[in-house]
Amino acid sequence: AQTQSTTIWITTSGIVYDVRAFAQPIPMKFPTVSVIQAHGLQQLTGDLHYYSGKRPVTGVHRYASILLPDVTPGIDMKWYFEDGNPRYDFIIRPQAKPEEFSFTIGNVDRVHVTSRGDLTMQVQGRQLEQKGLLAYQELQGRRNAVRCAFAVKNAGKGLWNIGFEVGKYNRNLALVIDPVVVGSFFGSVGNDKVNDIKVDEAGFIYIGGT
Repeated sequence: AQTQSTTIWITTSGIVYDVRAFAQPIPMKFPTVSVIQAHGLQQLTGDLHYYSGKRPVTGVHRYASILLPDVTPGIDMKWYFEDGNPRYDFIIRPQAKPEEFSFTIGNVDRVHVTSRGDLTMQVQGRQLEQKGLLAYQELQGRRNAVRCAFAVKNAGKGLWNIGFEVGKYNRNLALVIDPVVVGSFFGSVGNDKVNDIKVDEAGFIYIGGT
């Protein structure tokens, strides 16, 4: 499934953003894990049927969200959508160490953090932004904000390490890091609306819309 400007899928080796305007896709990988696991949450009614080349693929389930456990030890990633925009959270389980966590972005010319805290990527003369960053802990039905900022390091050859600088928080409770991310990422090259998340028989995950 596709949006107007981008296809996203999750494979066993990582996440891929395939933006039609670019010659190469943008891979997002997690250096500490060799195989990505994925679990659908909240199955939606109605399955998807399509052709992969000449081969029919039937009975593809649709989900409201997808959980990727242990993208680094003690840290999960959850994909979902909100108000038509795909989103993801990193869920830092109790006693895990977010300061040691990072992921890589490839095929990008330059990455930097703006004064507003947005993550800006330069790709083939175009600018893509991951807007904003929110971190919080839930306690007695309330969300308590935690200071959090992107940390970026150039790894060379178009590869960038991206992590987080996190303020003090209660390490006995889970911490959610929530980049307000993909709406602006897609919107910079097209107007997109996401409808659902799909998993096919091979375990590939698609975020799709119009």
